[in-house]
Amino acid sequence: MDKTKVEELLKVDVLKELGLDGLDADSKQSLIDDAGYVMIRGAWIRLFEALPDAKQEELSKLLEEDPENTEAIIAFLKKELPNYDDLIKEEIANYKSILLAK
Repeated sequence: MDKTKVEELLKVDVLKELGLDGLDADSKQSLIDDAGYVMIRGAWIRLFEALPDAKQEELSKLLEEDPENTEAIIAFLKKELPNYDDLIKEEIANYKSILLAK
């Protein structure tokens, strides 16, 4: 997906586009939480797969030793994946694209 399309999709209010913006606050939050979980999971898979095998092992070790140290985990990913931010944005845009296609 090209950067222009990614940026366009990042700006889209999916709830509004799907006609769900009239839901009560709790229902909206539940949908946002569920979507966030799916996007984060997809992003983690994509980031992990973008790493060379040796770096995947390093990340696995880091996660096993100190899974709550998000600063160290993100610092590792940003160091090893210079396109970290782009990968995250692309994954979010891809998920939004799938939702909007239905």
